Amino acid sequence: MKGKIDEFGHLFIYRKSRYRAQCCPFINSSENMSICCGDWCPHFGEPEFHEIPSAGKIIKEWILRICQNKILVFDEFIDER
Repeated sequence: MKGKIDEFGHLFIYRKSRYRAQCCPFINSSENMSICCGDWCPHFGEPEFHEIPSAGKIIKEWILRICQNKILVFDEFIDER
């Protein structure tokens, strides 16, 4: 999976040939506005880079913890902050 954090701290995931903003499903808005998932949230972790030896190869991955202790794993990740 490919992901990025843009210069404003918003999370995007690459889907169907482009990066798409990820909206927070937990914002309770009376105006029905979409709020982007991002580093403004106290549940949004810092991306962690790991290299894992596996069958003579090195697997590179980025781990990002978000709300409710969910973990996203990326094989490509860009942090534009």
